[in-house]
Amino acid sequence: MAAPQFPLDPGLAALIILEYDGDRNANHCFHGHGHATFINGQVYEGEFWDGRMHGRGRLEWPDGVVYEGDFEYNEISGSGKYVWPDESWYEGAVKGGKRHGHGYFQSSNKITTYEGEWVDGKQDGLGRMVYDEHNGIEYDGEWKAGVRDGHGTMKYGTGNVYEGRWANGVKCGQGTMHWFDKMEKYDGGWLDDKQHGHGVHVWKATEKRGNRYEGEFADGVRDGYGIFYYANGARYEGHWDTNVKNGLGLFFFEDGTIYEGEFVHDRMVDLNDNRKQSSDTIPTILLYVDDLLRGDEKERARGLKAVQHAVLRVNTDLRNVYRHYASCAGTSTPHATSENNVLMEMRELWRFAVECRLNASMGKLNRKLLVVRNAQNKAVKRLRVQRERKAPIEALEIQVHSIEMQTVFHKFHESLELVYLQYAAQDGAATMASSSTLTPENDIAMTVRSFVKLLQDYG
Repeated sequence: MAAPQFPLDPGLAALIILEYDGDRNANHCFHGHGHATFINGQVYEGEFWDGRMHGRGRLEWPDGVVYEGDFEYNEISGSGKYVWPDESWYEGAVKGGKRHGHGYFQSSNKITTYEGEWVDGKQDGLGRMVYDEHNGIEYDGEWKAGVRDGHGTMKYGTGNVYEGRWANGVKCGQGTMHWFDKMEKYDGGWLDDKQHGHGVHVWKATEKRGNRYEGEFADGVRDGYGIFYYANGARYEGHWDTNVKNGLGLFFFEDGTIYEGEFVHDRMVDLNDNRKQSSDTIPTILLYVDDLLRGDEKERARGLKAVQHAVLRVNTDLRNVYRHYASCAGTSTPHATSENNVLMEMRELWRFAVECRLNASMGKLNRKLLVVRNAQNKAVKRLRVQRERKAPIEALEIQVHSIEMQTVFHKFHESLELVYLQYAAQDGAATMASSSTLTPENDIAMTVRSFVKLLQDYG
């Protein structure tokens, strides 16, 4: 505050001050240290300059509020401390009698505190508010006009944490919410404290995997287009309405069966009516084995039948091996015993390959599994085109595996790849490892002779 050009007239001061005891200058103005009682009941003790409160001082109001700190020509500005009758207090920067700048506030219950920036008496800028230190409730981030606004992190008493954007005191914009008490996580858009827009919601049901939804939200619920990944390996792709599947969608069952069609109130329309299903509405498992088949059409058909027989004959053994390696990978906590909740991780598949002395690096396995996972999407696209053209589904796609067979689709594919690797190694295209050490340079390729051997063994 700029210094006034003239000293305060003693006569004017006498109109507002009932009593003064202290130093004066040659013009009889209050100057130096003094004690003044105002007509409104305020009491000031401290420094004066040319008739004005200036320097360090203490001002007490009739209602018990006390300020002690800097004064600039009758204005509370600088640095000081406010104490209220309920024992709440503030210490820090002040301007024009208001909290302004950096400061610390403690409430009367001695539980709620705030440290950070202030503007015109309200939290504004960066600051940390501890609502309840004992229960761990706090917010650390940006403020505007006394409310959470901008980017910040909120910790709740349950241990849950939100980090992201705020507007007018509520979650708004992009943010991530961790519900540790429910083992859930959401990362995406928010509006008025609710999930809104595009986001990913994960339900961590088991140690290894949980349900996950990625798509549109509205008013805190799944609404619009989205993909739901279930913990057992199934997934749904399609439209949602108020948290339920509604409209056109595509459902991949855990056994590999695929349903494409209408959903109403979370139910598949075609599977719940009494109409006889035609060949283009029967749920089918689609297996992409084109890269394993060679020769003319007759040879390919014969090879396909041999692959089918091989899969059906070793299916039970492969499932048992899969469950074994997916449940004893050396983790500190045993995996769930339910098959629906046991999913193999890449390191477990690599361990299986090592113990089988297969020359397959983790990178090699990962690339092969990526091909397998993309193959199903190719088959689905092909099926869609055939349905749109009303063309019959080729036997190549519907005869590979019966829909009555209870095998998880991705388990079958991964196991089939390992069979491929084993026979390729036996042919000599790659040498069987003399130890369990695998290298990323190994490149296993199956020759025609290897494939014929496989057909002979399993045909």
